[in-house]
Amino acid sequence: MREHLQRLLRDRKLMGVFCRRSNVGSFLAGYLIGLYDEYALFLCFDPYGQFDGYCFKRIENIFRAVTDSQYLQALEKLIEKREIADPFGGAEVTLKDVFSRLAKEKVLCSVELFDDADTMTYGFITDVSDDGIVMREIDRDGKNDGAVCFLPQDVTTVCFDSRDEKKRRSLMSE
Repeated sequence: MREHLQRLLRDRKLMGVFCRRSNVGSFLAGYLIGLYDEYALFLCFDPYGQFDGYCFKRIENIFRAVTDSQYLQALEKLIEKREIADPFGGAEVTLKDVFSRLAKEKVLCSVELFDDADTMTYGFITDVSDDGIVMREIDRDGKNDGAVCFLPQDVTTVCFDSRDEKKRRSLMSE
């Protein structure tokens, strides 16, 4: 899959990526903008062609990558022209680098563990170490909901700047 993704990165084609074997209808649509050690970074779009954030997906979990489908051709017509650029400037980053930057810039993000949507948690990264990542959780109403610690090796997806994170951020009372 990595070699195929490297070709798709060079081609800069809109693609559909399937990662959840338990829900094969679940996918993201976007442009592959970076390949790192274990993760691929996507610039994502919703079904209406609106920007829907950035998403890191563990490469080993990607089991299908589609290009040029009728759905994607229609979606491409809806997408407003925007720069397709890596927010990390093309530099080689590790997951720890990503979490450190999200913590430093106080970016609300979502994290999925074990390729399972039921483990999705939203919040702010407060501590990054080799022993674990600590996140201050934010519930769907924008309220603090405690803290969670997870191991970096269990992370299958990290998203930020999507509609879901923006909604929670807007609902927060500072």
